[in-house]
This record gives sequence, C-alpha cells and structure tokens, in this order.
Amino acid sequence: MNRAELVEYLYSDKNTPFESKAHVERCLHSFLDAVKYGVKKQGNVQLIGFGNWTLKNRKARTGI
Repeated sequence: MNRAELVEYLYSDKNTPFESKAHVERCLHSFLDAVKYGVKKQGNVQLIGFGNWTLKNRKARTGI
C-alpha cells in the first residue's frame, strides 16, 4: 500500500471522522512529523501493535 492508497482507504472508512482527502493528508503528515521528531529526539518511537522506528548509524557509501 502506498501513501495515496492509504489516504483513500482512511477517507473511505466510515469509522473515521475525516472531512476530505486533504484532511487525511494533513493528519498523516502530522503523524509522520511526530514520528520523525520522536526518532530525532529520543532515538526511537515504539507504538505497540503497530511498529517501531529506530535511528541507526551506517557507514558512508562510496559512489561510482
């Protein structure tokens, strides 16, 4: 499922209070911003039953 499909699914679900697809987009954007902020400040975000996001350091890659 990509972002557009997720927005369409959430908008069409009758159990959600979204007024428009733009409203869904704003809520999704806010959620993703909150996850980014949490990972940046604390190193991880854990939503039990949904997912974990963790900051990892990787070695630099060399280009061609």
